[in-house]
Amino acid sequence: MVWGFARAGRSGWFVLAAGAVLGWGVLVAFRHAWLSDWDLHVATLRAMLDEPPAGGWTPTPYVLGLAMLARMSGAEPETVLGAAGILNVLLLLVALRGFGRELGARDSVAALAAVFTVVLWGVSGFGATGFPGLTSLSFSFAFPSTPALALMVLTWAVFVRFRETGRGLVGLVLLPPVILLVHPFAAVATLLGVVGILVARRWEWRRLVLIVPAGVGAIALALAWPYPDVTGVLADSPEFSEVHAPLLEDPLLRYGLALIGVPALLYGVRRPLGRELLIIAALGTVVVGVAAWLGRYEFARFVPVVVLVCHLALARHLGERMTGWRPYAVVTAIGCIAGFVAAMPQMVETLP
Repeated sequence: MVWGFARAGRSGWFVLAAGAVLGWGVLVAFRHAWLSDWDLHVATLRAMLDEPPAGGWTPTPYVLGLAMLARMSGAEPETVLGAAGILNVLLLLVALRGFGRELGARDSVAALAAVFTVVLWGVSGFGATGFPGLTSLSFSFAFPSTPALALMVLTWAVFVRFRETGRGLVGLVLLPPVILLVHPFAAVATLLGVVGILVARRWEWRRLVLIVPAGVGAIALALAWPYPDVTGVLADSPEFSEVHAPLLEDPLLRYGLALIGVPALLYGVRRPLGRELLIIAALGTVVVGVAAWLGRYEFARFVPVVVLVCHLALARHLGERMTGWRPYAVVTAIGCIAGFVAAMPQMVETLP
């Protein structure tokens, strides 16, 4: 009966999963018990509300949008960031649903993708901005890395839809420059996915040709933004690189649960988007490995790309009930419980 609920084409599974995640996000937003760069983002938003902006601050579209919302509503920066965090979680869930529908017809695929994205990371309770596990989102879902990650997944879904149907060209022009301006590392991660989708299968030549003007238009829009230098964050800076070195410490403890998805990634290579997911995972792994070898630890920010692809492959395997799904589901459930328990200390701190 339960699986029939999903087979009927209803949205029940996803509504349940998304509702639980979003409800938790509302509790976190009201608590305001956030760590890491929370004070910095509050100060940045306050600076944007000055006339003129204090310190010559040059805003991204995300910060400028929040400042406009704060000015129009009269709300405090903390309140605006809290509301933005809820919307960011909602956007991430919508993006996962969009890509999940490209993976499989069952609504349970998108629902499982949403669950795995927040719990199936590691057993150390590690959190960092741009790593969308529960531990990280507990203090960072209002930060720019979260909407950028959501827009990355959404761009992948739009790119797949454009390849298959020819629809979505406008989205391919508008989404990448926004990601680039909001969070440049997420833009490079988006590019990894675009390359994987581009080379995995043959394209209808008319659609392939249209990618060029779409890319030119996206670059033009990014360059037209009058404020920040989006290339500066990718410059060679030893200090900036060393700050990210802890992201590669104890990788099995921090990201090992995502390895549960590797068999699904390999087994599903002949399924829709199977080759694409495998290529994206391979590209992300190579980039992170080479960058670590070269001492460019900032590129460890691409670890979520590899983890997310494992989550998506696993969600499709279990959601579509492919070969061996029952014992695989048991192992996955144990992993999800372990990940949830590891995130509990941080979650408890953020709840009212």
